[in-house]
Amino acid sequence: TPPDPGRLRARDLGAWAAVARALFRLRAELPQAGRLLLGPARGLLEAWFDSEPLRGTLATDAVIGAWASPATPGTGYVLFHHVMGETHGARGVWAYVEGGMGRLSEAIADAALAAGAQIRTEAPVRRVIVAGGRARGLLLADGEQVDARAVVSGADPHRTLLGLVGRELLPEAFAREVEALDFRSPVLKINAALGALPRFRAGASPGPEHSGTIHVGATRLDDLERSFAAACRGELPERPLVELTLPSALDASL
Repeated sequence: TPPDPGRLRARDLGAWAAVARALFRLRAELPQAGRLLLGPARGLLEAWFDSEPLRGTLATDAVIGAWASPATPGTGYVLFHHVMGETHGARGVWAYVEGGMGRLSEAIADAALAAGAQIRTEAPVRRVIVAGGRARGLLLADGEQVDARAVVSGADPHRTLLGLVGRELLPEAFAREVEALDFRSPVLKINAALGALPRFRAGASPGPEHSGTIHVGATRLDDLERSFAAACRGELPERPLVELTLPSALDASL
């Protein structure tokens, strides 16, 4: 509801003026935002940067983990998503979990236990018990029934809704939307234990080149396009995008 100007104090008028300026700026920049969020990353990168190695390096954040090439609509948002965050006030910076990614799961588990939660492992779920249009608990694979006021799933929507809940219990239109979700990904992850740090230049001690993200293989926009085209044909690309990191160069506990 618009505010009553007669009831606004002077300091409030300043705040509303700032809001009005922000809204006017948003309206002016909305077409640009739409192009960024809905369009392909390739056009944006080619418009802003002349260096092909830089374009290719930035484009990897537009396609990493996605079934897409830099020319696919929507990859502009994927790129934006990867560079908009911040760590300790530094924008676009990634951070490592000390001790490895497993420590994050352990920290969440420790916090849950401290709050009174119970954690059970090796207890696969056969299905979600539904009664009266609500989730009422779980039926485990061994036949045990666990009653609950609410059920939260960390599994994907296909497995959770179409499998554990059951497609027959979902509204038809909603079930079709869930079935249409596309989870395809061309990603393969490998963890390697090396006998020594890779040597990109003279000197074996950790340097700045060891603490960043390293790109090998498809490092140009056209390389990424050809790599994705090969994946669509069900083939391994001749020059795949390889993105690698060396966490032990930053984390002495590893």
